[in-house]
Amino acid sequence: MKNRDSRGRFVKGHKSGMSGKKQSATMKKKISKKLKRHKFWGGEKGWFKKGQHHSPKTEFKKGQKAWNKGTGITPEEHKFRMSRAYYKWRREVFERDDYTCQICGKRGGKLNADHIKSYSKYPKLRIELSNGRALCVDCHRKTPNFGWKPYNKGNKKCY
Repeated sequence: MKNRDSRGRFVKGHKSGMSGKKQSATMKKKISKKLKRHKFWGGEKGWFKKGQHHSPKTEFKKGQKAWNKGTGITPEEHKFRMSRAYYKWRREVFERDDYTCQICGKRGGKLNADHIKSYSKYPKLRIELSNGRALCVDCHRKTPNFGWKPYNKGNKKCY
């Protein structure tokens, strides 16, 4: 056989003997029966049955979200950030500032609509045009209220 080595093992890169050929109906039925009895594909204790875990060690995880699937924002906040009012506020801030960073003067590029007074501490000012300014990404990161900075003042830990 061309696709086997001297010990009879399959050689990587070679085609199998059935490549390009059609299986007969009887052969398809035989293969189907064989696979249905196989423990991995379906047998009595098939691993791919809905609602079952193949290991008793993972049974306690059933129904929980994975540790890395959280978004970090609440559903209400997510809903607000996807609202028309918020998008309108962003667009108005960019248009008012002529798509120019208000700190370094760079025009265009990647801009962020920055809240001058904190987004979380002043919810009534979230869509107030006077509380917004257009900043480039680098300048936005340097602002004192970017990300977790206001919450970590005096805290030496890095998150």
